[in-house]
Amino acid sequence: MDDAPAFDEWLASARQRVAGLHQRALQASAAFHEARGDINTALARVQALLQGDSLQESHHRDAMRLLAASGQTAAAFRQFETSRALLAAELGLQPMAETLALAAALRGPAALPVSSASLIPVNSATPATQANAVAWVIPVAEALAALGQAADALVVTLAPLPP
Repeated sequence: MDDAPAFDEWLASARQRVAGLHQRALQASAAFHEARGDINTALARVQALLQGDSLQESHHRDAMRLLAASGQTAAAFRQFETSRALLAAELGLQPMAETLALAAALRGPAALPVSSASLIPVNSATPATQANAVAWVIPVAEALAALGQAADALVVTLAPLPP
């Protein structure tokens, strides 16, 4: 509509809002599915995020971590190489320290997902820590379940508008 600049501005703004909602829904859905142990669905959501923004380094890290968690260490390292090449070619940047640390962990013998490194081993937790952990597990799980279901609905219904 060449004769309706106000409409064009509104449409561009609406597209940006929908794209942002779609991205947040994918992020929430990925986190939800990962928390439930559904690594393949979480990875699919992260890969969809990368299709939308291949320069977002945090998405590459998430893909690397999820690939490693699913036993695909070589694919995780290829994801790192892809991320490094994209950042260098498009932005002239090197990966962030977090990404380099994750890649170094992938090279190591265990290649454990980064999230597992922050867990407190049960035998080293104090009784007070264990009690606090139990108190938080149920509310967090319920919140993640509700968020994940809502995010999945948004992923289905809020596909970005074509340009």
